[in-house]
Amino acid sequence: MTDMPKTLFKYQTTDDENFLNNLKESQIYFKCPSEFNDPYDCAIWDESIDRSLDASNKFRIKIQKLIAKECDILEEDVSENEIEKYYPEFLDNLLKKIQDEHKVGCSCFSEKNDHILMWAHYSGGHTGFCLEFDTSSPPFVDRNKEPKVYRVNYEESFPKIKVDDLLCSSPEKKDEAYLKLLTTKYLDWKYEKEWRVFLGDVNKPHKYPVKALKAVYFGTKITEDNLKKICLILRRNNRNILFFKMKKIEGKFKLEPTKISSSNLEKMLNTNHSSL
Repeated sequence: MTDMPKTLFKYQTTDDENFLNNLKESQIYFKCPSEFNDPYDCAIWDESIDRSLDASNKFRIKIQKLIAKECDILEEDVSENEIEKYYPEFLDNLLKKIQDEHKVGCSCFSEKNDHILMWAHYSGGHTGFCLEFDTSSPPFVDRNKEPKVYRVNYEESFPKIKVDDLLCSSPEKKDEAYLKLLTTKYLDWKYEKEWRVFLGDVNKPHKYPVKALKAVYFGTKITEDNLKKICLILRRNNRNILFFKMKKIEGKFKLEPTKISSSNLEKMLNTNHSSL
């Protein structure tokens, strides 16, 4: 995945009661995809799986073997009529099994940190903040530095997945087919320029290296209190982290980050927040 961006951004809201603790612990949350705001997100199995029974002899033999195993009968005892009869039920059971095996937690990121709609949708109407991550660190890469982040594809129609791809013995090919279902969204979402990381833990936080967090961008409407709390927490973790405040550009529908200088940051942090 040579085109993986060097940095990715994660929009956050201060409405989440855990947001300060997540910053203290250097962790991000991996949600169950069924909780996302798009009802089609990661939920297009029925529409995407090609359920037709392939006429090729090789495929029918594979189905014949699987049905024989499922029904505990000899392969030669599975007739063509029985293949046609058992196939729909067998396929439903198979797809459910694959879905259960591939239950994942997902965390979403963007290539952009200045999109007005994303600040509105994912950062509490510009009252939240946005984190900038170095993608050369976990969870974006594994221990061998192989990329573990996937670009979302935006399409007019559902992807088409052949049952044969889900039945194949190659884990790589099977995972590739399943990833299509997890990384395809409708074309209207393309402005998000989204990338995704998947982990086996669902609805759980996952730690990242402290130095992986490069910078924080504050929304135009963030409260002074929340801004100070975030700066204090993150400066304790990493003195080199940078802070920016998003500003409206006069005469344009555009946001631009303005760096908070060290001197201005010290002035802002004079207020005592020793309870953090």
